[in-house]
Amino acid sequence: AGGGAGAQHAPQPAALPAVATPAAQQHQQQPQEPSAAFEAERAEAQRQVMASYDGQPLPARQCCYCGAESMLECNLCAQDGLATYFCGPEHQALMWKSHMQMHELKRQQEIEEMRRIAAQLQQQRANPAARQQAQLAFQQQLMQQQQQQQQQQQQQQQ
Repeated sequence: AGGGAGAQHAPQPAALPAVATPAAQQHQQQPQEPSAAFEAERAEAQRQVMASYDGQPLPARQCCYCGAESMLECNLCAQDGLATYFCGPEHQALMWKSHMQMHELKRQQEIEEMRRIAAQLQQQRANPAARQQAQLAFQQQLMQQQQQQQQQQQQQQQ
């Protein structure tokens, strides 16, 4: 079973550190940035994986921990148009804390944006002149976007 004639399979990466290393345990338990030891282990895992490819093309879907070919993908990242892959549950667990901090930051940014929009809406409701000004600004922005699109289309046709 598998690919047809001449199909090449990526080499299997060298054995990599599991979750149980002291630096990995510390990384999972501490709320701050990854330690130098954790980053050194990660860099060594990446070095081992890259060496195992020895001139062959690197995989398109690389584990964000070690760089090995990966099949696991973060669904939240995929929904946002990002590509975050893991080669296995061990490396997903190692990266989980820092990876989730990224999602938490994005969630906080979305909350702040919703609060900003809600405050603008309240201000517009309280001040009809501000509402009219916002509508005019929106219409101007829309017209500028349409003009830019028309210019791009004209440039593409030339």
